[in-house]
Amino acid sequence: MARPVKFLHAADFHLGAGFIGAQVRDQKLGLRLRAAVFEAFDAVIQTALDENIDFAVFAGDLFDVTESNYRAQGHFVEGLRRLEDQGIDVYMVAGNHDPLDGSDRLALPNNAHLFDSNNVGVMHFEKEGVQPCSLYGRSYPQAEVNSNYAQAFKRDTCVNAIGILHTNVSTESDLERYARCDMHDLIDAQMDYWALGHIHLTKVLRESNPCVIYPGSPQALNINETGIHGCYIVELDNGTPTYEWHPAGRVTMHRVAVDISSAANEADIRDCVVTALNSALADDSNEHLVRIILTGVSHLDNALSQEALETLYNSLCPALSGPFPNVYLDSTIINETLDSVEDDMEHTTNDFLRDFLDIELNMVEPSVMESAFQSKQLKTFRQEFPAEFEKINLSLNQENILNEAKELLYRRLMKRGY
Repeated sequence: MARPVKFLHAADFHLGAGFIGAQVRDQKLGLRLRAAVFEAFDAVIQTALDENIDFAVFAGDLFDVTESNYRAQGHFVEGLRRLEDQGIDVYMVAGNHDPLDGSDRLALPNNAHLFDSNNVGVMHFEKEGVQPCSLYGRSYPQAEVNSNYAQAFKRDTCVNAIGILHTNVSTESDLERYARCDMHDLIDAQMDYWALGHIHLTKVLRESNPCVIYPGSPQALNINETGIHGCYIVELDNGTPTYEWHPAGRVTMHRVAVDISSAANEADIRDCVVTALNSALADDSNEHLVRIILTGVSHLDNALSQEALETLYNSLCPALSGPFPNVYLDSTIINETLDSVEDDMEHTTNDFLRDFLDIELNMVEPSVMESAFQSKQLKTFRQEFPAEFEKINLSLNQENILNEAKELLYRRLMKRGY
């Protein structure tokens, strides 16, 4: 019997890209981040070789821009040739950053198969001892594509079917020009696996019938693209998919919240940052780019001016270089601390606020508190961030919710000059 077909799914290499949303002052660090994009691509190629795949699928935005990006194109072609040497073909589409109407492209090796932009094309993979597979794809002709490409994908008779598309599976208007589609469009096409690109974070939108996956960018390109990035190794066995994620990114992005409620001065804040980093950073060989977000209720809030944050940044860099040699500090430190209002709340003479703040738990209808626990927002948080929810679940008691509601209302009313 033929064995399952095995392939690699990656997207959004953005070869040649700079970093967006990261404030980097050190020129050497800027060069390091640019190099990390190429290193992540190399890691994907190495994963393909190590995993003995049958072919690779690249779902768009292979380059940040095609125009005058010959270094990036050359590096890409070199990677394809490494795969060609091992008999591995590559099926790929162009996305909004590298559309086919771009400038001259370097010639691709014989193992590279690029879908055109005129309509949905189909290519067939066959190899002795491996289940056959049909791949369907369509490239972008230009950067902005308003059409719903997914609606034109239709499966023919085949053992395994893969759809390759650079798209936004969403209804958000600001992303509509990127070949937006809905999940039912992907289901109607009757693919077994959708190899998507465009979203830079890993997302398994659907596990089967069909399996729909964004692998994310191999290297994070934005300070908000947190976590380790990589690609997927997928097996299709008579239409049934199994998949495994593999890391590739070389610089991991972090947004680290630092509670400075207990800090009395700048030295205390530095200690709080060190404690938070020890907790947040994984013990691995990766390098890390960190944006610090100061949180908590602190009397230092008013003292943390832009100038003070600049001074804090300058003192943090040398302080972190010893304990965290692989950590780079993003130069934007965000202050989200709040002034303490506990004393003001306790001594307010406003009749309405006094009556509200004096409410005790036994005076609240049980159904009100139950609604808080069953709220849509809380359910969404639990579904999207199960690990984080488990960490805070113990603190979500009714007394805490009531006290936080009191403080929130007090702050909002004071802000409006009540």
